[in-house]
Amino acid sequence: MGHSGNGLRARPVSRTGAHPGEVELRYAVTQEARALLREALLHQALGGRGYMRVLAVARTLADLEGTVEVKAAHVAEALAFRIPAMAGWRS
Repeated sequence: MGHSGNGLRARPVSRTGAHPGEVELRYAVTQEARALLREALLHQALGGRGYMRVLAVARTLADLEGTVEVKAAHVAEALAFRIPAMAGWRS
């Protein structure tokens, strides 16, 4: 990644080359969960890679629970694993 010649930063992508929005669709992320992820990005609690990792952990938590959708509770728990100070954050 890094900077392109025009001074704009490249959008974060997963290891598969997918844009986060594509991954969110594939992972069936609810609007509330998506908002919580974006809020963590805006508050600089996560970077691009951290966003993708939290999303992957949230998807795993949803799978363990047997739900199709990744919900805000899954994202909040994944954030708590990544950033212990955020335990209980916006849940």
